[in-house]
Amino acid sequence: MMRAGIVLLTTLLLVDAAAAFTSAPCSALRKITGSIGHTPLHTPSSISPRCLAARRPTRMAETSAYEVVPCTRRFEFVPYGEKYSGGEKSICVDGLVLGADLDLSHWMNNKTPTEYKADLSTEIVFKWLKIQAAAKYPSREFLNAVVLNNHFDTDGLMSAWALLEPEKALDYESAMVSAAGAGDFGEWGLSDRGMILDIVFSKLGKQAGSDKAAYEELLPKVEELLKSIPKQPHLWKDEMDELDEAFDLVCDDIVTVSRLADKKTKFTHAQGEVGDIGILSHPKGVKPVPGPVISRTFSPVMK
Repeated sequence: MMRAGIVLLTTLLLVDAAAAFTSAPCSALRKITGSIGHTPLHTPSSISPRCLAARRPTRMAETSAYEVVPCTRRFEFVPYGEKYSGGEKSICVDGLVLGADLDLSHWMNNKTPTEYKADLSTEIVFKWLKIQAAAKYPSREFLNAVVLNNHFDTDGLMSAWALLEPEKALDYESAMVSAAGAGDFGEWGLSDRGMILDIVFSKLGKQAGSDKAAYEELLPKVEELLKSIPKQPHLWKDEMDELDEAFDLVCDDIVTVSRLADKKTKFTHAQGEVGDIGILSHPKGVKPVPGPVISRTFSPVMK
């Protein structure tokens, strides 16, 4: 799945019980300012000159300064299809949990308030945090809420951790959103950071044995993992090398790419037009390139 913008034509849980995780006391946010630079993380084993020219050495991400309002949120995993039956105020992130007081989710049929809607649940949560922080008289209704989800993936993990540790999360916003986009939409931008994080978060989640166990094991370690994963190439290098080799097929015109401009404004998706039609042609015997390579190939900044 990809975000709205380009249509691509290519020759292409069961969990036994609910679990609860309590975070250390978190801090609600008040001010948001500043920026920080990111440096490249991954140098592929081999890369074509054209692909190398497409890469960029740095990107900028937002960072923050805050006034702190003490809060204590905790996480509870509710198996898919079951209802939250607790008496505390609750926020459902990413999935949909019956009985939640507030949805901050991009799942179909969500009841996320319009002002917070975005493509990713992680983006929705950050919107909610920032709007709450900017309010002259911020609501205290959800300062000690239970954070709920019904499945494990990178977007769900990032969304939940941002609510449990909002002050810390804003310092990693760009990396967290990139990781969520890589996981949910196969987005591979100019930086490898998001792909690398999603590869490892997904791998560690599977190793945990269940969605419930994945949250129990990873939520307390998210900040440590955000900092340490890029420094541990043995966790992700093989997967990134495979993506680079597939991207080389596009850059070297083995897999050819063309675009058809779409002027039919009647075709709309979400809040925008479909946009260009992207066509990839694979020679006989060459397997289709994976989704992240398609995402990078047709990224607006790569036109």
